Amino acid sequence: MKLITNQLLLQDLYSTSTKLIISEKDSWFFSENFNLPDEINIYKFSYNLLSQQGKIDVFEETTNSNFNPVEMQLAPNFFLGLLSFSELAQEELQELISWWSQRSLQLSVPTLLKFDVEQDIALLTSDFWQQMYGQMARQNHAIAQRMGTLQRQYLQLRTLHENVQNAFAVVEDYLSLAKLPALELVFENQPLKEEHITTTESSKTQFLRQLLPVSSRGLAVIELCIAKKDDRATGYLQVQLKACEDENCFVTWQVPYQELSDGWLSLDLPQIAPGRKRDVELIMQWHTELGEAPTLALGSRQTITEVQVQDNRVPLEHSLALRIWHGLPGTRKVTSPYLIASNNNSLDYESTTLGYLGQGAMAAVKEVTPNLPNDEVPYIQVIDHGAKILTRPRPDGSPTIAMLPFCFPGRANSVTATVMTEHAEADLIEYALVLMSRDSKPENGLREDFVLASSGWVGVEANTPRQISVSLTSSLKDSCHIVIATRLAANSMPVYADACWLNFYLDFVARSLPEVSDTGFHKERGLVLN
Repeated sequence: MKLITNQLLLQDLYSTSTKLIISEKDSWFFSENFNLPDEINIYKFSYNLLSQQGKIDVFEETTNSNFNPVEMQLAPNFFLGLLSFSELAQEELQELISWWSQRSLQLSVPTLLKFDVEQDIALLTSDFWQQMYGQMARQNHAIAQRMGTLQRQYLQLRTLHENVQNAFAVVEDYLSLAKLPALELVFENQPLKEEHITTTESSKTQFLRQLLPVSSRGLAVIELCIAKKDDRATGYLQVQLKACEDENCFVTWQVPYQELSDGWLSLDLPQIAPGRKRDVELIMQWHTELGEAPTLALGSRQTITEVQVQDNRVPLEHSLALRIWHGLPGTRKVTSPYLIASNNNSLDYESTTLGYLGQGAMAAVKEVTPNLPNDEVPYIQVIDHGAKILTRPRPDGSPTIAMLPFCFPGRANSVTATVMTEHAEADLIEYALVLMSRDSKPENGLREDFVLASSGWVGVEANTPRQISVSLTSSLKDSCHIVIATRLAANSMPVYADACWLNFYLDFVARSLPEVSDTGFHKERGLVLN
């Protein structure tokens, strides 16, 4: 059977309101003897035996002249029953039940309610309402059962979701320690000393644009070269990566002028995109409040217009000095000191400031106790572009000190470093993790006045991973420095002393902390390294 209805009735038929259907042959009898409350909607059904077509329409005596026929493909729900007051009506409604059964579960097929019209009208009315109340009770029971089933399915789905989230967390922790493929330098354009670009006026905002020579897939770190900066300048440099096809911005960095230094600026992407390859445009914007904005170094001269850097949409003859690093897609989720959330990307504020520190930031480690020309081995060394930092202790017992500048964001209050002496025959090495204020200079010594928090010296056995943590009593307004140091323990030999810092995890931990000083930091900083 083909079943049609009025186009205007579809929304009501498939709604959650309580509904009844009566055969058109019994509609005159029902309208003369029964009155339904407004909460129950009733429709009439007619069946044409020759055309094998049924029709559901509004319950009214006159013919609907505005009938706009549409075929019903799905069986509606929330029907109390099909009303029958005669044998002819029962035969028609059996065709509707057959159509209904083919399109829904058996429990969803409305019940055929039969009434004896030969009995007294008072008894008929009583029988009618008894069956109506019984059908409503059964329908409410079925809805309650369905709700219980949905609640159980929701709890199962929520449990599964939490298990998957926990599994992802375990995988992230494993990946942070696993020996994954090192980042690969896929593009390098060295700076030309005599060529650089910046804003021409301190109050002017200027855009630079350049198409990247590689696609978005696999992007891990972007490096720009700062050619010159004014120490008195204030403002920030904003860097964005946008897809060329739809202008969708999928990562934004914001670097204050005070945190810039001459040389390469490493910008970590929060994750290595595993999706399809897309053309990417690099967009830089200066926001200068005072002084002269820092300059970006330009690279080689380019004859192809598409790869030339554009100054306010005007192509220049050069491209930017760039280094681009690729990684294995989907193998990391990291943060950068300069990441911010954009309005049209999926990063929230917490995910941009907390998590594992990216390799680009680790590769920018600064020597506090520098390597000397006559040193037989480098005491501070970056391995595989920030995969780990090597700080070999000095043979005379003095500490080897390095610094990750501005890498502890104001949002965090805790950092955990994973360290390991990567040689089975090495002696005991002592490690220290320190947080220092941004105005301090660790090359003048790690005096207590400049130390915000420290781990103290922690002895680590050979070839044994160890986690070292420091925390503040409250978050900071501005970012500060992470300082790392190693030294030989008493009676230890410098042979095989390959002291490695594998990763740094930034976090905000809500917990009770030791007594604090008036400045808000630990009273017992406990470490003086000079």
